[in-house]
Amino acid sequence: MKKLAILYLEDIKTDVEIVESYLEEEKIEYELTNVDNRSDFISVLKKKQFDIILLDYFLPSFDGLSALAIVKKSYPDIPAIMLSGNMGEERAIETLKAGAIDYVLKQRMSRFIPSLKRAIAEADEQRKRKRAEEQLRESEERYRSTLDNMIEGCQIIGSNWCYLYVNEAVARHGHRAKEELLGHTMMEIYPGIEDTEMFSVLQRCMEKRTSHRLDNEFTFPDGSKGWYDLSIQPVPEGIFILSVDITENKRAEEQLRESEQRLLKAQQVARMGFLDVNLKTNEVYWSDEIYRLYGVNPDELKSSFELTKQLTHPDDLVFVMKGIESVIQGISELDIDHRILRFDGKVLWVNEKAELIRNADGEPDRILGTVVDITARKRAEDALKESQRYTRGLIEASLDALVMISAEGKITDVNQATELITGMSRKEIIGTDFSKYFTDPDAANRGYQKVF
Repeated sequence: MKKLAILYLEDIKTDVEIVESYLEEEKIEYELTNVDNRSDFISVLKKKQFDIILLDYFLPSFDGLSALAIVKKSYPDIPAIMLSGNMGEERAIETLKAGAIDYVLKQRMSRFIPSLKRAIAEADEQRKRKRAEEQLRESEERYRSTLDNMIEGCQIIGSNWCYLYVNEAVARHGHRAKEELLGHTMMEIYPGIEDTEMFSVLQRCMEKRTSHRLDNEFTFPDGSKGWYDLSIQPVPEGIFILSVDITENKRAEEQLRESEQRLLKAQQVARMGFLDVNLKTNEVYWSDEIYRLYGVNPDELKSSFELTKQLTHPDDLVFVMKGIESVIQGISELDIDHRILRFDGKVLWVNEKAELIRNADGEPDRILGTVVDITARKRAEDALKESQRYTRGLIEASLDALVMISAEGKITDVNQATELITGMSRKEIIGTDFSKYFTDPDAANRGYQKVF
């Protein structure tokens, strides 16, 4: 197990030894670096990576608040705890506002280990949340890039008829810059559009939540015209429109119609708390953070097993109780994610850890545990899954065959329409050479190489 890297700004060696004694008593593997001035503090921060920083409030030539400011500016992800022999309420508030996770009075060092564990847990949860959020951003950017670079137009129209998203193809189709469209309604951009047959179809899709498809001739404000194949799907924000510019096809059709009247149109598709349970007396202790997390006023309700059960989400209760029972019987430690249902109706996700403590005779004595609010991380993870599902759904909604091709000309992915059109499964198609599906493979090769 990796040792806990601690930086301690302290000029009194006995105070350093006291901290070390608490760490050793708790059997925490650690590596402590002690400095007592500004120069050494800045220097060692540049040279080493630390898991947590302890700061003495008063030093002869430096002070904890100044050190904390340096940490928050240059190393914001490292949690810091302020230690002081004398700290009034105003200084304590000032310390927390400056960015310290907690403060501990040296004459009340019994709070040191719980405070240390909470700071480390919160920092770990923050790192997990950042990773989940970064994965979400990367996923959204990846799928957004796919939509942005499609030849087909992709746009999302909000329920108030504002343009929420458009790709470059839509801007090109509409003879407008993306910046001109976003945030504006269709009626503002194209006055009179609400009187067209196309808008009636969009309105039906918006109101009845049904899918539609049509070929539409659009007349632009400058008098020019264009034909577009529109596939319209309801989405949570409003409607999604996949548009394919078929103007050239329609012109070709018109020319053929003039020479061959019988030719039909061609169609296109396109935060942590601590708990302590006395197994002899069944007394349950909650830290203030658990009361806050559970939305309970400690002056009105006292912690107990029964209250814990009441606040556990009904759908998770059996699962949680089995985990706790395994801890009591000494079968395993507890490390589970589950929901709580507060009395105010708010549902939160928490991670709960607990372990059994035995007395000198080896008998079960108490359970010590932690509860961490992981709601933000769960939401970020859910948002990541929903983003992937939602974006894939938009691509699958197309009735056109959509194929992704690598720079080497190999097919990397296809939608369901491709499977239907080719009569082959996605598994059979992926990895094959794109050009093999054309009557003139060399021309196909030249075409996609030109694109790349």
